[in-house]
This record gives sequence, C-alpha cells and structure tokens, in this order.
Amino acid sequence: MNQKNVNRDWVTSIAERADANPDSVEQILADYRIQASPVVPAPRRLLLKRIHFSGIKDGVDCSGEFEFEWDKLDHGLWAILTDSNLKGKSSVLEVVRWLLRGRPTANLQDDVRSWIRESSLSFQLDEVDYKVEIQCGDDVTGKLSRFSRSGNKRKIGWFGNELEFEAVMSDFFMREFAM
Repeated sequence: MNQKNVNRDWVTSIAERADANPDSVEQILADYRIQASPVVPAPRRLLLKRIHFSGIKDGVDCSGEFEFEWDKLDHGLWAILTDSNLKGKSSVLEVVRWLLRGRPTANLQDDVRSWIRESSLSFQLDEVDYKVEIQCGDDVTGKLSRFSRSGNKRKIGWFGNELEFEAVMSDFFMREFAM
C-alpha cells in the first residue's frame, strides 16, 4: 500500500469517527500540519533520580523548617510508605508532578505548596540527565538544565513566573517526545 492510500485511509477513518466530511478533515489536518505517522515511535524512558524540596511549615502543630530529599533513585520499584495518614506521601508525588508539568495539580494542597521555598527534581530521559530547579516566593522562578555525559551543566530553559514555568516544561516535553 503506498503512502497516498495510507493517508487517504487515515483521513477517511478520522472523518467517519468525527462524522465529518473527509475534505474538511484533510483541510484541518493540513492547516495544523498534522501528518500520518505510519511508524510507531520508539518508547521513551523517564527515570526519576532525585527529589528534593524544603521550606517552612506554617499554621500547623509541627510548624518550622522542613526538608525532604529522596536521593539515589534508580531503576526498579520504589514505594512511599508509612503506617499513618497525613504524613506527606501524596504531597511527594504531587511535587514531582508539579516539577515535571510546570504547574501544580488541584491535588497539591494550597498550604503544602505555600510551605515550599525551593525544590528540585533530577531525572533521566533516555539516559540523558536533566534537572529542574525552582525557588518559590512571591512567584515561582527557576531553570531547566541538561547535563552532558561528562557532567557539564547547560541551562536549556528558565522562567520568572508560573506561566513561564509551565511553558518551559511543556515545550521541553513536546520537543523531546516529538509531539
């Protein structure tokens, strides 16, 4: 089957699912430069290496400075466990999501987020090392860096507020995943 027939079948399939005219679908795809990709892309591997955040708890019984660090993470299965509730298990996961996405989810509690003064996440994407670092005050500032095989650090993105943080992380992952 040649490429033209593959594209026509693809457009027809989209049109049928969307209950739309194939010519309209083809025009929309062309306008947004969306092309059929007959080859399944190779899977990408994201590996968390280090999670760190610190700050000052305020307005709770155990107020004061705090620091969390989970270092030397590698391949395998890791778990966050405790025998009681309200110890921060979900908060650790939500901070990781925040740092990867550039914006917190609704699941990161406002009080927990307000306590964080600085945070960083080191990760690998297909054996290439990266680190995102943020400082939180009136706004979120920080940078995204890439490390060479020799360990040299190169800043590949920086941000001065929350919107820029989200844009930097979104652009990075869209580019890396060729989306």
